[in-house]
Amino acid sequence: MILQSNHIGLVLLTLSFLAFIFFSTDIEIDPTRMGQLGDEEIYGRLNDKEHPLFLKELDKAGIKYRINERNFVVHNVKDTATVSAIARKVHFGPELNPNIYEILGYSGEKNKEFILDQLTQQGIKYIVMPNETYPGTGAINYSQIHGPKVDVIKQKVAEKRYEIR
Repeated sequence: MILQSNHIGLVLLTLSFLAFIFFSTDIEIDPTRMGQLGDEEIYGRLNDKEHPLFLKELDKAGIKYRINERNFVVHNVKDTATVSAIARKVHFGPELNPNIYEILGYSGEKNKEFILDQLTQQGIKYIVMPNETYPGTGAINYSQIHGPKVDVIKQKVAEKRYEIR
């Protein structure tokens, strides 16, 4: 797999905020910004040029969010698929590219198996990349062409994670 240089930054950003999502348990809710929305997810941050457009598109879509102390976008778990789709559109444009690979992180064997089952059911080809530094975690790569289907899977994963809490 060969990634274009401008996509490497997105891959690193994706991995960093996925690590934050999976290893953070202390997420504050700011009722002045989000109201009583319940469970939250963290998307991350696009580059300086794209971030304001990302926020504008979230507002346009009616997505409630807040910006946390790390300057990441925090949104309701029920909006995960929409937020992922908006971020992809802002970063890559409206067309899906089969030669760009996106990443979905996992934490724990059950989480990984759930994701792999979902991908298989949707007929999506993937590559599993375990993280040797943090056993039981890793990333699953898939072609961007499957992004909209994977956005729905991401939302299912997030919802499942909050069912456990």
